[in-house]
Amino acid sequence: MSLIKKHELTAKKLAANRQNQKHCHAPVTPKVRERMRFANLRHGFYAKAEEVALRSLGEDPAQFQELLDGLWEEFDPVGSLQEGMEAAEEADRKKDRRLSRCRSNKRA
Repeated sequence: MSLIKKHELTAKKLAANRQNQKHCHAPVTPKVRERMRFANLRHGFYAKAEEVALRSLGEDPAQFQELLDGLWEEFDPVGSLQEGMEAAEEADRKKDRRLSRCRSNKRA
């Protein structure tokens, strides 16, 4: 049992929340979505299209694939758990490289 009293959401409060929400969010149009996609691609940290992000960041996707293949060969994961752990490790390494590049660009 919680000792903190939870606030009830009344109809009046819900209506006020919905009215305020209209002022807080920009309309999501295709133009806005495209701008957000390119903002993510600018530094590539959250970019969905990996190959496009790598190329825009000046990295070679073939070289990155070579690194991944080398890691798989060296650690030789057995079973889905180890494969999943290795994939997570690869993603972390990729993000670390991008983050360090972002930080160095801010200093420049």
